[in-house]
Amino acid sequence: MADSEVVVEQCQVDSELLTECEEGESKITVSFLYDNFANEVSWDLRKSGGGLIYEKQKANRTNGVDIDEVCIAKDDEECVVFSVYDSYGDGICCSFGYGGIQILLDGEIIVEDRGDYDFQKRIIIRKGCFGVCVELPTY
Repeated sequence: MADSEVVVEQCQVDSELLTECEEGESKITVSFLYDNFANEVSWDLRKSGGGLIYEKQKANRTNGVDIDEVCIAKDDEECVVFSVYDSYGDGICCSFGYGGIQILLDGEIIVEDRGDYDFQKRIIIRKGCFGVCVELPTY
């Protein structure tokens, strides 16, 4: 296998552990594969107006996959913005291991990202938006 290839084995997830959303809600699932320095990485989901929906602080381990699920109102007019941060500035790929991010909306993959960024990356999830969602300024 070439150095640049990443193999992630499928795993079985106990369906009883999965989040059940209420009627009128959508489920956002974030699967996060850390590189060798998970303690440098955090991420959050915010409404496009800036309101915090969910945040994941730095992990206390290296490598591995975290899966988080969040329910959001389907009729919310604001977009949802996923932001990932790396305190060292090397992202989660490729200098110190191969990480990646997968985001699902109601079970459908909407984002697959290999984690090639520096200090921060933002991904706009176009859920319930009216008009065009714009990239938020970096703060």
